[in-house]
Amino acid sequence: KAFAAHGAQDLPMTRLLEDIHTPSYFLIGAGIIMIFTLWTSKKARTVTQTELKLSRQEEGSERFGSSVFSRMLVRRVVSMSNFIGKVMPKPWIEKVNQRFDTAKIPVPASTETDPPMFDLVRAAVNMMVAAILIAIGTSYKLPLSTTYVTFMVAMSTSLVDGAWGRDSAVYRITGVFTVIGGWFMTGLAAFTVAFLISIFLGWSQITGIIILSFLAVYAFYRTNRTHKQREIEQMETPEEMEETRSTKTQYEKCNNAIVKTMNTLNELFGNTVRLLINEDHKELKKQMKIAIQMEQKLISKRNKLYQSIPAMSANETIEATHFYVLTLDYLKEIAHCALYLVEPVYNHVDNNHKPLIPYQGEELIQLSEAFSQFVELVLGSLENNDPAKVDLIAAEQVKANTLVKELRKNLIKTVKRNEIGTRTSMLYLTILSEVRNILIYTVNMMRIQQDFTASTKEER
Repeated sequence: KAFAAHGAQDLPMTRLLEDIHTPSYFLIGAGIIMIFTLWTSKKARTVTQTELKLSRQEEGSERFGSSVFSRMLVRRVVSMSNFIGKVMPKPWIEKVNQRFDTAKIPVPASTETDPPMFDLVRAAVNMMVAAILIAIGTSYKLPLSTTYVTFMVAMSTSLVDGAWGRDSAVYRITGVFTVIGGWFMTGLAAFTVAFLISIFLGWSQITGIIILSFLAVYAFYRTNRTHKQREIEQMETPEEMEETRSTKTQYEKCNNAIVKTMNTLNELFGNTVRLLINEDHKELKKQMKIAIQMEQKLISKRNKLYQSIPAMSANETIEATHFYVLTLDYLKEIAHCALYLVEPVYNHVDNNHKPLIPYQGEELIQLSEAFSQFVELVLGSLENNDPAKVDLIAAEQVKANTLVKELRKNLIKTVKRNEIGTRTSMLYLTILSEVRNILIYTVNMMRIQQDFTASTKEER
């Protein structure tokens, strides 16, 4: 209104010092939009999940890694705690420890698929303390962020409630500083981008408005699609959730995990060899992402199984869980070898090193075909649940290892003739070594699966 009354040239800056009376229906409408968004938005739930996972009572897989600062801080606090423990009287220490003793608290058998992160007492404290701080800050007209206040209150109560232990403290502290740093970086980025956009709009006028409108729509679409993809990757199906809570289907789920991993591995190795020969950088990057995701999912599956073991029935699950844990360990090692195979190939092509010699490409294709036959034999034994085929799988492994041995000898001959560079020869040797490791781990895993099958039949 001031701009319309005075114009751009005669707009007095003193107008900005006067009180601005916002109509009540503006505030009510904004509040309704905020409540509706918080209630329905999946992105808002993702933000909430970050806070809840950093303050949860139980241990488990952490979303954030560790940093130098968090490790140093935890180390100093542990040293200080040890010093205080030496100078304080033991009765005082025992009295304090009793406040954190949860051994006498009865744990009800819960069948919830999404149990609460912490108890009702801490939730009530979080709500009351955050509300009090927000009310005080608002009364003093301080430009505070309600999200920031709520987040810091939740982190404080989780710390004093003993939720941050020696096994989780470094990861939780890193997460807290990552979130706080992200907020400050977002503010700085918003300031900078607003400055650049204002300059662009002043120069481009209506054309710039149209361009930025299309960019805003595209950015909105792209971020929502990316968020949905992340949700799908992290979401557990009902079968996967049942897998960690029941032993009746562990044998079938174990077979399914092997089938899925071996199919992915077979396709991954074949594509990697083909893309290495063609020096396709972009597609190799996709293969490396597949290898990383495969390893992360198997690590997450194994960690979740370890977390659910205490809640399982002691009599009927020990034997099945024992075999399942061993199988997941072998699958994780196989996925680790796959990543160690694909990553050097991607780095080799990404750094524009010399390609393979043509006949080396033919050798790798031959190895890929032999590996594919080995995988098909493994999958066939799982489809028929035939443990007798383990001997055939072992024999196929011997044939594949013999081929690996021959290719390694050919590589040594090529190096002696100075027909290949050091980097290419090391890459070729790495591929052969990781394929050999995968073959060994797979045969050992299938022997475990054979014992699993035998134990399952005995129970029946």
